[in-house]
Amino acid sequence: MQTQNPYSPPSSAATQEESYGNPLFARFSKEAVEKLYFRSCNVTAVASFTSFISIILLTNATLALASSTRVVGFDFYIILFGFLGGFGAISAYHMIRRSRSGRNMGIGWSFFALILFPVGTIIGIAGLFGFIQAPILFGEKRITHKELKKEYKFRRSLRI
Repeated sequence: MQTQNPYSPPSSAATQEESYGNPLFARFSKEAVEKLYFRSCNVTAVASFTSFISIILLTNATLALASSTRVVGFDFYIILFGFLGGFGAISAYHMIRRSRSGRNMGIGWSFFALILFPVGTIIGIAGLFGFIQAPILFGEKRITHKELKKEYKFRRSLRI
């Protein structure tokens, strides 16, 4: 006599945590992983944008400083471009490394980007969403973008 129903779905010996790609994400719902993934993409985009802008600012400051036909009173702008470019380069480095100070610098840089209408405003808003609403992406016990992307794709492929 058979005790198991032959028409029942196959059972798995896997626990709830093993049914996810990474046990670290077992406590997160599908929507939470999706939001974290998109915010992590926002942070990466803001870091790339910051790197690009800081290169432009530092190049402008360097070219203006090396120019033989400097305008009197233009030294303030050279110092401003140099300071903003340096701050942007340091911020981008910390944002890419996802350190706790990178989050704080990213919030500051996103506020600065809000002024640069229209593209900067879009980048600034996306950055503020990413930096303020996802502190778990930064610090010593952070979730890396690589792990998050792998889990997001795993859940999307299984439709969990």
